[in-house]
Amino acid sequence: MNKLLLFLITLSTYVNLFAQEPELLNNTWYLQNLTIDDTDIFPPSNNEVQNVSATFEVTGEMNHFFSTVCESLDGTMTFDDPNSQFSYIELNQTLGEGCTDSDNADFEATYFQFYFNNAEDPFTYEIVNSEGDEMQLIITGDNGNQAFYSNTLLTSNSFSEISFKIYPNPVSETLFITSENNSIEKLNVYSINGQFIFSEKENTEQLDVSALSNGLYFVEVTTENSISIRKFIKQ
Repeated sequence: MNKLLLFLITLSTYVNLFAQEPELLNNTWYLQNLTIDDTDIFPPSNNEVQNVSATFEVTGEMNHFFSTVCESLDGTMTFDDPNSQFSYIELNQTLGEGCTDSDNADFEATYFQFYFNNAEDPFTYEIVNSEGDEMQLIITGDNGNQAFYSNTLLTSNSFSEISFKIYPNPVSETLFITSENNSIEKLNVYSINGQFIFSEKENTEQLDVSALSNGLYFVEVTTENSISIRKFIKQ
């Protein structure tokens, strides 16, 4: 009886660690952009900071989060799988020399504060499957701010060169997409649960969303050298 009880406790611990989506653990995630107070902030790409990566790992009986700019964030976590949420038990920042470039240092402070400012509340995460092996990870804080990651690292243009807008938001019938310096090749629309809804490859300057039910959606914008995601509300 005692051996059976021990087995069930061990199995329960194992399920708690590994029940979250395996894609979350099996990928290195590269930051595309932050959305802070409805403003898009893009990571630097230069000699000091080539990219900003994040990983989720299981070590022993603990879930770990690790991300780095110049300094690093290291956190231990718990998962609430039915709600696709995670919470930090502990979150720490290394204290080394930091970034020498002031723009990199400013971005690092903003990025780390995205997690520290929400650390007492659960984060919600969504994994959006794109074409092929490409996936997007969207992490949303309790205050509504978001971090967008991809499991694919771009080797050409920097994300800082991407500039486009969507409006109106909220939208009832037609969502307009404008780009200042990138030709949009395709638009994909996904539900809040990451389910693909429809795609637009012809008229990529607008989307007819009148048939959608009211709620929160994501539009994935594909250009020649980049993929980025914006959220919109259908009302």
